[in-house]
Amino acid sequence: MDQATNPQPQAAQVAGPATPAPEAAPAENQDTNSANPLEQYAQNLLIERGAMGIEPELVAGMKADIMDRLELLTTQVMLMALNEADAVEFERMVDNGATAAQLQDFAAAKIPDLSQRITEALIRFRQAYLGSAA
Repeated sequence: MDQATNPQPQAAQVAGPATPAPEAAPAENQDTNSANPLEQYAQNLLIERGAMGIEPELVAGMKADIMDRLELLTTQVMLMALNEADAVEFERMVDNGATAAQLQDFAAAKIPDLSQRITEALIRFRQAYLGSAA
């Protein structure tokens, strides 16, 4: 069930371990129906910020905004870590309609510490987004 229509997490939805996001909210607050780790991370940020008590339409808009920012952030991390030739190829893949998974796979093959770089960027984003609550 979509969190926009059911903002309250349900323990019965827990199907198994998900890919943990850095400093993620407790498991009972995670939307385990989400296959996208960034979407789950955005959901956790909203939970930590205490935004789940507002209107579902507003929460959905906030989540979409966070997702846009997280996707831009991860793309930026990948581009900054690629050498010039690989960055050109990455941009060519984007222009040709490559999926996020294809871009991630390409970057992971070219950047040995990609996961660490993305994790560090997500932690910095979390600290900035939550401010003193982090």
